[in-house]
Amino acid sequence: MGQDIQFVRVTAAELERAEQEPDWADELVVERSEEGEEDDDLVGFLGRDWAGLQYLFDAAEVPVMILDGGCTIDEQGIYTGWDVESVEHVAGVLRKVVWEDLAGHYEPDQMLEEDVYPGHGYWDRDGNGLGYLEGAFVTLRHFFTTAAAGGSAAIREFNF
Repeated sequence: MGQDIQFVRVTAAELERAEQEPDWADELVVERSEEGEEDDDLVGFLGRDWAGLQYLFDAAEVPVMILDGGCTIDEQGIYTGWDVESVEHVAGVLRKVVWEDLAGHYEPDQMLEEDVYPGHGYWDRDGNGLGYLEGAFVTLRHFFTTAAAGGSAAIREFNF
């Protein structure tokens, strides 16, 4: 299994329960993921491109932490919770980001040298690495702005 990341929209009450009952968080994320197949506003799936996107955020000094943000829900670190205020904050940051500014920091050779996941030639594969990252950025921005507009919290799932 790869190191995939996805975000799912939840209510503040659902997040609170998930933090108190990590096993229930797993059930909720699975359920919401299935619902997300019908409604792409519920899930923001970044797949393996999250690390490359974080590389661009760091290089452009965009204060968003995909992996390290939120509050840990379970002992394994699979789930983290992002409260309503955190979702609103990230949405506000991402609204201001211009893709072309991020894209200017794309350095596939440097990313490979720094072993940015998934590495092994992924970033320059067929010259499509930047396109993958743009798709991940659009997905992440859409997820957070839609969640913020709906007053939602979020749970990030990290499968490693």
